[in-house]
Amino acid sequence: MKSLVILLVMVFAAPCFGQTDYDGTVQPYVRYGSNPAARYVVNPPRLYSGGRYLGELSENRYRPDSVSNPHGRYGSVHSPDSINNPHGPYGRHSSQRFYIYQPRW
Repeated sequence: MKSLVILLVMVFAAPCFGQTDYDGTVQPYVRYGSNPAARYVVNPPRLYSGGRYLGELSENRYRPDSVSNPHGRYGSVHSPDSINNPHGPYGRHSSQRFYIYQPRW
């Protein structure tokens, strides 16, 4: 009985050890010290709506095109081109679709 419980735990816990990459592929091993999100630091995904560029999906608050930059064109709550402006055409109450383009590196 004890060996059966151990076997079941190992079978159901095995998928937990795989690392899912951001594009949905499963990477079973990640090298210690490596950051799987590092490729998005150099080339962050770009956000579009209706063919209009709305900035980069980056956590960097100092990038000029980042949606996280509170003083930039695409991150300010006062900018009409920002997704952070709740009253703008792309804000929280908008019904427009967003498209994300991931540049290749």
